[in-house]
Amino acid sequence: FTFFNNILRPCNFWFLLLIDYGTFTLCSLTLVSNDCLLLGLMFHIESQLKILNYRLTRCARMDEGIQSENFIVSGSDINFEYQEHGHDHALNPNKELIICIRHHQIIM
Repeated sequence: FTFFNNILRPCNFWFLLLIDYGTFTLCSLTLVSNDCLLLGLMFHIESQLKILNYRLTRCARMDEGIQSENFIVSGSDINFEYQEHGHDHALNPNKELIICIRHHQIIM
């Protein structure tokens, strides 16, 4: 009589194989889901920083007097510009920065 007598039976082998397979699958899914979560967060932060960079760059251009209502963005950039109607002059860059920061704080 040995301790491994019951473990080494063929039916126990298949039972342990199923347990090992299930454990391996759950561990793999846990690792993959963590990676996907971190990747999604990085994409979200990257897009928010791109939007903030675009808006702050556009704010500085408006302050310098480079105003155009039909500003065309080249490439795959998307127009995320904050628009205030009823103002014909350039916006105050400090006020625009405050509005930009508040907007991104609400998003985050």
